[in-house]
Amino acid sequence: MSNKRTLTRRNFVASASLAAASTVLPVSLQAAGSGKSAGTCLIPTARGDAIPSSKLGLTLPTELIIQESTEVNMNWPDVSWGGAPEEERIAWVVEQLKYAHENFGVDTIIDRTIPGIGRNVPRMQKVAKQVPVNIIVTTGWYTLYELPYYFHYRENFPEMYGPGDGPSLEDFIVRDIEEGILDTGVRAAAIKVLSDKYGIEGTPDVRKVFGISARAHRRTGAPLLTHTVGTDMARLQQDVFLEDGVDLSRVVLGHLDRAAPDAKLSEFEFLLDRGSFISFDGWGNGEPNMVASNPSSREKNLDRIVALINKGYGDHILISAGLMPFYDAFPQAFRAGGNYHAYSRLAVDIIPTLKEMGVSDADIKRLTVDNPRRVLESKCLGGY
Repeated sequence: MSNKRTLTRRNFVASASLAAASTVLPVSLQAAGSGKSAGTCLIPTARGDAIPSSKLGLTLPTELIIQESTEVNMNWPDVSWGGAPEEERIAWVVEQLKYAHENFGVDTIIDRTIPGIGRNVPRMQKVAKQVPVNIIVTTGWYTLYELPYYFHYRENFPEMYGPGDGPSLEDFIVRDIEEGILDTGVRAAAIKVLSDKYGIEGTPDVRKVFGISARAHRRTGAPLLTHTVGTDMARLQQDVFLEDGVDLSRVVLGHLDRAAPDAKLSEFEFLLDRGSFISFDGWGNGEPNMVASNPSSREKNLDRIVALINKGYGDHILISAGLMPFYDAFPQAFRAGGNYHAYSRLAVDIIPTLKEMGVSDADIKRLTVDNPRRVLESKCLGGY
């Protein structure tokens, strides 16, 4: 589209009708979850505090701030996070988040970096304490194929272990949510679980992690956020969650932008009719697609969002940028230069284009403020 411009925080907030976001009341709470206080759902952040859900504002629900290849950084740090002083790296991430807040209206991000892909909560907390953006922490274990040996043996040979042999993965996830992570005082607010091209039954451990995540979700009420590669995999994830007794209205099916180009709109409607949220979150910033999937074009996904909104599904759609300030897997040239802004894509491209396609300010607010808030508030409904 022509004549696009980067939105300042002031005119972006105004155009998306977000100025009143801080006064929006949370959804009715049907149960006294651990985050409920005086009628407000409290959402823990990476600062170590908890904020009323009504203060979340514009939220990017599928983001990361730092992703390092942990084993690479431990052994060859010069090519990863360790290639520059820690404080220099932190300052760069802080700069990116401040810029996103001031120029793109970003108030909150959900960081989906979980154990298994380098989650480092003390480092996240260093960043969080220096920025006005709320960073929401997630938990789980990133399992495309097999669990690490500590969990693999305990899950597959439970008869070998007794009470003194350490917690299970399920217990660790619950600990992250209810007690906090290390000595940071930071608690996780959601559980991430994934399946990719090998599916859920492709290896025994992936299916086990879905069951573990479902049980931890039911114990804590924390919402489930998934990584998927299209509508077929998302439908399979829903099927598995139903087997495990999960309320699908408390599930976000991520990366639906990766659906096949010929996926029918009815495939998305099926997922939505089952009650789940779906997320279009891989717009990025022009980065190469490194996922073994079949992503549709930007235009195709924009058309899908508009069509689904027009059919009444706007209250269950999420959008996000899907990029991060630091990722050692990306080429240096991709991260270099003064024009790199990790959280820019929605403000400079996707939202203006949706508005040109007829999406109202009220619907933009639903996608960027109300819907992610409702996802996080679902924890306050409690376990079941």
